[in-house]
Amino acid sequence: MVPHSKKVRSNLSLLAATSSSGQAFGCLAPSVSNITQLQAELTDDEVNITSVDTILQRLQEAANILCQHQKRHSELRSTHLEELVEAIVLDRSPDLVHDSVAHIKEERVTSQIRQFIKRENLRRMFRKIKRALKPVAQQGLSKIDVPDATACTTAHGDPSNPKEWKGPGLHLLSLNLLLE
Repeated sequence: MVPHSKKVRSNLSLLAATSSSGQAFGCLAPSVSNITQLQAELTDDEVNITSVDTILQRLQEAANILCQHQKRHSELRSTHLEELVEAIVLDRSPDLVHDSVAHIKEERVTSQIRQFIKRENLRRMFRKIKRALKPVAQQGLSKIDVPDATACTTAHGDPSNPKEWKGPGLHLLSLNLLLE
């Protein structure tokens, strides 16, 4: 991992490198690839990697980091929500920044955290209920509707011609019924 100050210096050096258009209105105009590199927080060394082995190694490192974060996802999410709640409370009441009203800020933060947890639990519960009541439909062909030849009348039409059939149909759901 590159220290933050080296990344900042690298980003500043990228801004100093101008695109083919040079300076525009007295400002430096970085190229699109430099802007993308800045957004991804990549150093010059990381951008110039062309070896497949090095790329695969970096990909494996990234996959390992992702796996570690996924193992700690509940802890990371709760930390993120606590920071979010504190920011919401301070946004609603900017005067709570002062140390003299820290106890009020803590009360509001804990109240908001309880409400967030309650909402997430409700959302999770209703998602479980939805999955139980409406399971995900199978992909592919799961049933076939065919004309019911036993209900054949002149008003219904000819069961051998499904496009003109107006009568009831059979819903064939299992593979054995399809083969018969």
